Amino acid sequence: MTSLDKSALKALRQRAHALKPVVRLGQHGLSEAVLAELEIALAHHELVKVKLAAEDDAARGAQLQGMLDGTRSTLVQRIGHTATLYRQKPVETRTGPARARAPAKGGKAAGSRRRAGTGSARRPG
Repeated sequence: MTSLDKSALKALRQRAHALKPVVRLGQHGLSEAVLAELEIALAHHELVKVKLAAEDDAARGAQLQGMLDGTRSTLVQRIGHTATLYRQKPVETRTGPARARAPAKGGKAAGSRRRAGTGSARRPG
């Protein structure tokens, strides 16, 4: 779990404002399947909203703490039954040389095609 400064948390809250909850806890609460789904969502998106199911505030806090511990993520914001979690994607290291870009259709390099209707061709008149 990483700690973020105030400006980073504010920026994450701004990004999360338009998000919909990706993971929802059901009647069975926090299970291994929910943690696995949350892991996938965090690996793909970094910033995820979660809908908590428990009616009691203490139970929601326990569910949230279990998610934070199980996914090694950081709590960005919690409002009622909704929590926003963040985990930075790991930096991928390249071991091989960079791949060359494949040429565009027709064997020509990208950007070398002429636009239709341009050039010196005259209209028959």
